Amino acid sequence: MAAWELEAIGGVVFRTRTLKGLHEATADRCGYTSAKDLFVVQGAASRPAHYRQLNAYGQPMMSLDLRHATFRLRSMELIASQIEGFRVNAPAELKPR
Repeated sequence: MAAWELEAIGGVVFRTRTLKGLHEATADRCGYTSAKDLFVVQGAASRPAHYRQLNAYGQPMMSLDLRHATFRLRSMELIASQIEGFRVNAPAELKPR
């Protein structure tokens, strides 16, 4: 199969589901290269891109504010990034009552 590339610019919304849950990104620019299975997310100069992961039950797990990030799309493994902020949600069983 021939390698291909895809690029989206301006108000991009991306969603994919893996065994780990739902992954969402909003960005100024997103790109994908099939030959390397690399997915790139970039924010704008005035605002970062946002990435969040929800578990299989739809509960938020983590959220990142990014200047840019590179993921392997099949596994959603984070390869490289410039992170401006992050939030991690503890599982319900670890939260104080």
